[in-house]
Amino acid sequence: LARGRAVQAVWLLDAADPQQAEAAARQILAAAGWQLLFSRHRNLLKRALDVAAADTAHNLLSAAWKLEACKRPHEAEAILTGLGVSTDPVVQAITCALRASIAHQSDAFELALTYARQARALFGDRPHPAAFLAELIEAASLLTSGELNEAEACLSHVSACAARDRLEFLQLAALHRRASAAAEADNLEAALNLITARHSEALAC
Repeated sequence: LARGRAVQAVWLLDAADPQQAEAAARQILAAAGWQLLFSRHRNLLKRALDVAAADTAHNLLSAAWKLEACKRPHEAEAILTGLGVSTDPVVQAITCALRASIAHQSDAFELALTYARQARALFGDRPHPAAFLAELIEAASLLTSGELNEAEACLSHVSACAARDRLEFLQLAALHRRASAAAEADNLEAALNLITARHSEALAC
């Protein structure tokens, strides 16, 4: 499902009988769940999560929802702990990305950096939204240790990928971090330009 079709499909869940709705919700989550999480249509993801039956993919998205939309890292951690250890490299990569975000929200920046780099290594060149989340967390962790140039390279890449894939929340977060990095480097003109860009993106959302 393309994002536009996924949005329409979520709205139609209420009109379907329970069995059809559950099957449709699983299809939406599989095809567009991660894109919905980081898009301006984020709230529709919760509806699909409420309808679909729980499985590993569902639980990973539920943990991501708790973490990225609700900012409840302890609840996200509990979900991930309940999943146990997977041999699926994609599940491993997503789990590392989420653990990186959990660590960063808990101010454990070195651990966040370790998990973020593990996630990116596992994803390789796969353009998954959780891979961009991991890169964003890597950049945010690098900023805390003053590694501005390396962080800027990551943030520029995340900004470009998020804009291309219409992941508005990731794009906003990357612009915010880039503005902070520019201000830290005393490049106030660049920081102001990025803040203006962030404001424009927020209005567009």
